[in-house]
Amino acid sequence: MPPKKSNCNNCEDCKKEVCSDDKALVGCVCEKWHHINCQHVPMDDYKFLTKSDNSIQWYCKRCRGASQKLLKMLTLVSKRQDQLEEEVKKVYCGLKDVNGKLSNQASEISM
Repeated sequence: MPPKKSNCNNCEDCKKEVCSDDKALVGCVCEKWHHINCQHVPMDDYKFLTKSDNSIQWYCKRCRGASQKLLKMLTLVSKRQDQLEEEVKKVYCGLKDVNGKLSNQASEISM
């Protein structure tokens, strides 16, 4: 269920007050009120969203853009992390190899 409207909220699009009897929704990322007409939300969608619990989130146009950018960034970070982990594995294997060679040389010297 969307949060209750208080008297001090304005529509982020038209800047007009969002009254308790207005048909409006809150963007789940921006947490700003939007009249459904300002966001072109069909009445059937509005009714469905207002009857649902908080498990269904509504994204205004700004929220959709922000969430898409965030998803792209997370994908890039994940890819870079995978690359970094591969490099760390290579460095670890190289160090292990060098340690082994040093141990062999140390034992040859001590003989």
